[in-house]
Amino acid sequence: MVTDLSQALALIAAPDQAITYRAGIWHIPMTALDRPGRFAVLTWRAGDGGDEQFVELPEAVEIRSGGG
Repeated sequence: MVTDLSQALALIAAPDQAITYRAGIWHIPMTALDRPGRFAVLTWRAGDGGDEQFVELPEAVEIRSGGG
């Protein structure tokens, strides 16, 4: 598996927003960045080995707001 970190995106959502990923999109679970948060996750699982894949990133990823 090739990991192209130049294509990584961060989605910063408001408390009243939802995020839906289409099939085949690699993503990390939701994370509260500035205070504790509550999340609800709805997921469909096939129940086979393809449900979870873990990849060690070759370098750290920094999240910056404002596109900068």
